[in-house]
Amino acid sequence: MSILIISYGWRHAPPPEADLHVDARRLLRNPHEDPSMRYLTGLDAAVACHVLDTPGARALVRHVAAAARDLAQILPHKQIVVGVGCQGGRHRAPALAQAILRDLRAHKVGEVEVTHRDIEKPVIQGKGRG
Repeated sequence: MSILIISYGWRHAPPPEADLHVDARRLLRNPHEDPSMRYLTGLDAAVACHVLDTPGARALVRHVAAAARDLAQILPHKQIVVGVGCQGGRHRAPALAQAILRDLRAHKVGEVEVTHRDIEKPVIQGKGRG
């Protein structure tokens, strides 16, 4: 059983091919709006807490991880890919992807990896940022 989680930013490139997609742009609080977090990433504790403290965020993590586990059991010889996107791929998507990774590892799913496609890209400025 193998699961790959890819966080990405919609405004940098098209979403990656995936079996499941989570669009975090409207679901989760945006750390970009707080100047103290704007240049941090979802790998920083303050940003991750901000995102995961959004009402419903932790339930979303559990549901996405459960769906990925179910797919991996149905298709044990296929790598299941979970895409998690936000505007810029620096804040919400990486924080959510890491939380999904932790949930899957806690459930002792076989091989689980995460990659953050756009986390090192420049912070997006202007309307629709984040």
